[in-house]
Amino acid sequence: MATPLESVEANAVTGTPRTVRCPRCSAPIEGDFKFCPTCALRLRAGEENGGSPAPPRPPRSPWKTGFLVATVVATVLACALLGVFLFQPSWLLHGEPPSVPTVPRDWASLASPPISADDLPSELVELPAGYAYWVSLDAVSDLGSLTPESLRKDFPDLDSVVGYLWYPLRVSKYEVTRGQYDEFLHDLELHPDRVPQTWRDPNDPAKEVDLLLHVPGAWRVKDAQGRETRAWEVADVDRNLPVTQVSAGDAQGFCEWASARFHIPLRLPYAMEWVRAARAGDLKARWPWGQDQLIYACNNQASYGRPQFVQFPYPEPPTLLGATPEGLLAMAGNVAEWAIDHDFRLQPQLLGQPPTVIWKPYDKASTKALACGGSFRSGIDDCQVESYVTYYANDRGRDDVGFRVVAFTE
Repeated sequence: MATPLESVEANAVTGTPRTVRCPRCSAPIEGDFKFCPTCALRLRAGEENGGSPAPPRPPRSPWKTGFLVATVVATVLACALLGVFLFQPSWLLHGEPPSVPTVPRDWASLASPPISADDLPSELVELPAGYAYWVSLDAVSDLGSLTPESLRKDFPDLDSVVGYLWYPLRVSKYEVTRGQYDEFLHDLELHPDRVPQTWRDPNDPAKEVDLLLHVPGAWRVKDAQGRETRAWEVADVDRNLPVTQVSAGDAQGFCEWASARFHIPLRLPYAMEWVRAARAGDLKARWPWGQDQLIYACNNQASYGRPQFVQFPYPEPPTLLGATPEGLLAMAGNVAEWAIDHDFRLQPQLLGQPPTVIWKPYDKASTKALACGGSFRSGIDDCQVESYVTYYANDRGRDDVGFRVVAFTE
């Protein structure tokens, strides 16, 4: 009787189907079974081949490995290209990579010396008459001497009219600084008679004004127990940063005080005045520097993302450094700026010429004010010259809203 091993060898010589016997029950196992069909014993590696070692797996084909690597690389590149076209960085739009944001080498020169309230008259930049924006004719409440019928007769296709400032305007070059506002508060502390009338109770003008209510919350000094005191403080290094956490009413009070101090009629700009100043009278300009979307031409959430000194020069555009062509700084980004909302009045022009509009105060004092131009928290598209957010005029909780002043002719 042949042994299992002899049976296997005979099969190898004759080429007949392989037959092995189970190591446990000696039952014959034919073919490539992995277990004994009689006792269900699982065969160890090699036993299913009659005790010979299992043949090695064939090596992975080189072309399959290369195909997998190429697929991974192609997927990564496709994702990168998709991200570029979705987010459209400025270097893609303008054909060159953006310049790295630079900070002036002499950083201390922006913090010191502090800009003083006495510098305010010399900061005023005179702007000629110019355009602001287009206004829907339906939004004009005061048509003056004209009538809807006469307008439709003379200008049948007139759907909107241009806002035009027919008078020159003087606007402060910088946003009002923390140092300037601090000087204002300390002067009121020493001279209570100089408290602005706009802050007084109209029903009791003689009532004492609580000066601390008009102090930015971040300036207030606390005692050892964490309770607020009657004092406030502004760090020397921060004095040239724009003042924030002030309401439109607080800003009007500063203008009233500065008007009396310098004998110049100062106030917050009306919205039409602010936009005319921001776009330098160019109706095509979307940003203060022009039509191009330049990330590093202003302080927004994609560039610096925190308040910068009011005289900070930005890298773009190289000829303007973020200013308007007329020399006003930070009219986009950094901090949004209070402006007075208003109505419109139609202004007739020469015979045959379409009318324009000018701002007109509301019949009743508005409880709302506009924060214009975007801030360090805004995207670049929200820093355009016509960008604004509406807040209550007494809202002093915004740490990204400040103001600048204009001089006007009485």
